[in-house]
Amino acid sequence: MQLISPVPRHSLILAFDDKIKLFKILFTKFKYYAEFQLKRVQQIVYSQGGQLVACKYGRGQNSCIVIINLLRLVEVCSFKPGAEPMQIFFNELDDELFVVNDNKTIQIFKLS
Repeated sequence: MQLISPVPRHSLILAFDDKIKLFKILFTKFKYYAEFQLKRVQQIVYSQGGQLVACKYGRGQNSCIVIINLLRLVEVCSFKPGAEPMQIFFNELDDELFVVNDNKTIQIFKLS
């Protein structure tokens, strides 16, 4: 297990070496809810509304970003930025994803 991240709406995401798992937080326990096959996730970022999550996996030029809709439990899109992403964040309306690269450039990806 590498990464534990809280999700809005009383949920929790655990990142393992070969997958990420979504759990619902119940009154006295955690209930397994969904699973996505993503290897070596290094960063998980949630949108402002909590319905989208962006996961960065891979290293260097081979790193990729996957966006998952947590309400429908589907992968919205995946893409490979030009350089190593250092920071990822959504805008206030959750329709753009900003990626700050290691060469100090900012890429904007529209989620339409």
